[in-house]
Amino acid sequence: MKTTSHNSLTRLFQVLFTLFSLCIAIPALAEEPQLSISEARPETVTAHKPVSTKNTFEFTTDNNNQNRPLPREDVIPRKTAVRTGVSPAAPTFNNTNYNTPSYGTPTYDAPTSAPLGNSKPVDPQAEISGRFSDSKMLNFLSRTNMQQLASVYIEASQMIDSRHVSPASYQQRVQGAIQDVINALQNETFLRANGANVRPDQIQTVQNELWSMVQNQPPQTANEAVGIMQFAANLVNSRLGVRREAVALEFLNGTIDSLDKYSAFLPEAAGYDAGAELELTRTAGLEENIVGVGIELQQHDLGVELVGVIENSPASELGLREGDIIIAVDGQSMAGQNLNAIADRIGGRQGSTVTVDILRDGKKYRGTMVRRAVYVGSVSGTKMVDDQNKIGYVKLKQFSESSAEDLEKALWTLHRQGMKGLILDLRGNPGGLLDESIDVANLFLPGGTIVSTKGRNTSDNTSESASYDKTWATPMVVLVDENSASASEILAAAIQENQRGVVVGRNSYGKGTVQTHFPMRTVPAILKLTTAKFYSPNGREMADSGVRPDVPVQQTSTGYRGVQNDADIQTGIQVMLQGTPSDLVARSSQNRRQTGQSLQAPSFPQLPMSIFNN
Repeated sequence: MKTTSHNSLTRLFQVLFTLFSLCIAIPALAEEPQLSISEARPETVTAHKPVSTKNTFEFTTDNNNQNRPLPREDVIPRKTAVRTGVSPAAPTFNNTNYNTPSYGTPTYDAPTSAPLGNSKPVDPQAEISGRFSDSKMLNFLSRTNMQQLASVYIEASQMIDSRHVSPASYQQRVQGAIQDVINALQNETFLRANGANVRPDQIQTVQNELWSMVQNQPPQTANEAVGIMQFAANLVNSRLGVRREAVALEFLNGTIDSLDKYSAFLPEAAGYDAGAELELTRTAGLEENIVGVGIELQQHDLGVELVGVIENSPASELGLREGDIIIAVDGQSMAGQNLNAIADRIGGRQGSTVTVDILRDGKKYRGTMVRRAVYVGSVSGTKMVDDQNKIGYVKLKQFSESSAEDLEKALWTLHRQGMKGLILDLRGNPGGLLDESIDVANLFLPGGTIVSTKGRNTSDNTSESASYDKTWATPMVVLVDENSASASEILAAAIQENQRGVVVGRNSYGKGTVQTHFPMRTVPAILKLTTAKFYSPNGREMADSGVRPDVPVQQTSTGYRGVQNDADIQTGIQVMLQGTPSDLVARSSQNRRQTGQSLQAPSFPQLPMSIFNN
């Protein structure tokens, strides 16, 4: 199952959770580290005030892929939350004529199905701001022209029609595209990137004309959609002075956004050249050797907050940790800045330096960091969390090419220490390579279905079952939370529904779709499309529902404050001591290789409430 024919997955999109290409991983669970800097006379923080401390510490970040931060869904995407354009009331303007371009009529039928549903819509303004502060998107825009964008649109349309799991009609796509252009004309980042300086009343007039046109002349084919794209580009250019190509590019992005949350146009993604042979491979987010500092960020009012630090990285060597807030980069305040823009600021070439000001516990520090190569492993925090009862712990941060190998090495390390039970931590794991999640499941499942996928094409319909003759028979607890997604949900569901272990924590994210990355012929870019849905071993659709824990934990604290303060781990230990995981592994061995056999669901005794209040 190590082929590349299966493709690979900000904190939820409402908080604009994003990963640097330099640091896909969540940090290891560990005791609170100490800063390796001089902490003399730290200042009490004043929001937005320039930092004046003299402390210096080394911290490095990534310039891989021109510093472009990668959203979590770029590593086997996280949730089938799919949005359509928000439709304002149609203005009552006269019908506007437009010219259809002279492209040959596509030899495929226009789609008629509706787009996938969306239970958690994303912020369209945040998406537009992200695109037009993304160096890759801006570099692509600077080199493209209208003829090329028209060809890209036709190629993308053909691929959507043939491969997307539930393609919207052209009318729906174009409505979403025009709505996206309308939104862009209200977006300061878009206007600033394109040198537009126009009055709000001028923008409103153009927005009304755009919406009236698409309502009165709904397209039925890709050619007609391109005609509307060209009309919109010419209108905005002549009235507002925005470059035509910028409008056409946002029209393309809006079209793809109308399909679902995870489909995307990625210029120059993963180093592909135009016309590259079709191959489904890992994304940049799954690179295990990168140049960077080894941090993971999410948006914060004062800048960005660290939510992960990679082991053995310059950031970890410095002593940076979860909860630190980067409030300035190279002396410039990051308050109110877009997450992508801050990522670009921190990024740089190997060997170069960046100075950051951090806020921690109400105090400010300044540090200078040297960017260097960092190995991003899949496994961290391997240790005994209960020495007396020999309960081991491993955190699996992502599913990349070495995940199964790295995890088995960690298991042998614990085995040699006398491990009698295992807590496998999938909290915050965004997913990754589908093949690797299956290989990891095969380490523990002696039989049964792991996952199935269903799409529009036969090649998208798969069913994977446990195949290893030798598996680990260690009783296990699996930890999940609201940020466990995609491949991590596949593994958790496989363990749970095959009754191989106990799932503890909070309901997982609910990522339930497969994205395939298609190198484009017309330009050096990737078209990422949702091509199938995940189904659990019991045939349950994973989209939106995710994995519900057997033993829910209402409260927990982040792992860097130590095992004793982590309610999930403490609950996992209690569950292990009560014996249910041992009973399950015994029954699993007894029913070895008898796939499809229905087992009685285990019961879980009430745990002391003190466990949940740490």
